[in-house]
Amino acid sequence: MQIYRRILEKDRTLAMETSFGSNLAHQAARGGSLYETSVYSQSFINSYMTLLVDNGVDIAATDEIGETPLYCAALYRFPKVVDFLARHLTSADDINRASLYHNETPLGVAVSEAVYHEWEPPNPTIRTLLMAGADVPLLPTVDDDAEDDPHVDAGDDRYLRQPSALRRQRQLVLSEYREVLNDLPKPAMAALNAALAPHRSLAALLTPRLAVGPQEAPFFGWRIASYLFDTEAVNRTITDTLLPFRHTDMARRVCTAIEHFVKSALEASSNREVVGPMANVGGQMVRVPLQCFAVRGQEGGQPRLLGVREVVHKARLDEAARHGVEGVVKGFDDHLGNEDCQFEWQHLGYINKQGQFESLGIN
Repeated sequence: MQIYRRILEKDRTLAMETSFGSNLAHQAARGGSLYETSVYSQSFINSYMTLLVDNGVDIAATDEIGETPLYCAALYRFPKVVDFLARHLTSADDINRASLYHNETPLGVAVSEAVYHEWEPPNPTIRTLLMAGADVPLLPTVDDDAEDDPHVDAGDDRYLRQPSALRRQRQLVLSEYREVLNDLPKPAMAALNAALAPHRSLAALLTPRLAVGPQEAPFFGWRIASYLFDTEAVNRTITDTLLPFRHTDMARRVCTAIEHFVKSALEASSNREVVGPMANVGGQMVRVPLQCFAVRGQEGGQPRLLGVREVVHKARLDEAARHGVEGVVKGFDDHLGNEDCQFEWQHLGYINKQGQFESLGIN
């Protein structure tokens, strides 16, 4: 890496050289200037690609046949390059830009290659693209009763457009997306805990040093720590932790929900209230974390309280329903089914300090 840096320090214009419209980001995605990308660590790939970006290389550029670096990385199965690009491209359009050849998106070519070569899951390239907002509806579709052309064999350029191949591609995407959705609660809760970690640490440091009784100390320690809360830093922590999930309604809703939970946690009496007590829910004793969300009651009725897990699961359910993904696992209060996670987004809000329902404005 030091050699690359020294070369560009001597002549920064080298980073801007192209060949048939392909820049150094294209070459990296194809394995060009790195030769075998797969033997390098993610850290090395990140450093190399960052060096290119810092020296003016456009990671969203298209070459003469309309291929972007992300498309090339998906085509040549370089998941580490895909990971970097998915985290740094700034819009869903960049994630979904199709090539001129077959009008394929990066997700489309990743899926077709996986089906053609019969690669076994998991497929990190497909999962990374889905997390980054790759649009499943842009994949080619086929009628249920369509049949293959018997004159097209595996060596034919039309093979991957055969109805059976297209069905396998869609099934592969839905299968991989199910795993992505089932994994989402882990980074979501990691983002929440990372955001609250500085506050919890400071409160724990202050509590035993306060000249108050043991019952009051946790409350005052928690409250004093809240005065030193850095909202901007916390929001960055949430965004950075959830960075692989971008450019979708689900990602936006989950991020907003976690930000609201963290803000509400600061106003709680202590960390014990945030974590929640054990309670009988539907006939089973379960832990009930801070219920800082509310669903507007119908016709002036009482709002229904719920927690961040229910909101995150609702976001997952909606994303699954949008694409026809089945098998999304709830992972908490399974005895209740999904009934406690049913609401309309425009009805989601919270109870303010005046005891009134206030909308969160999530759509």
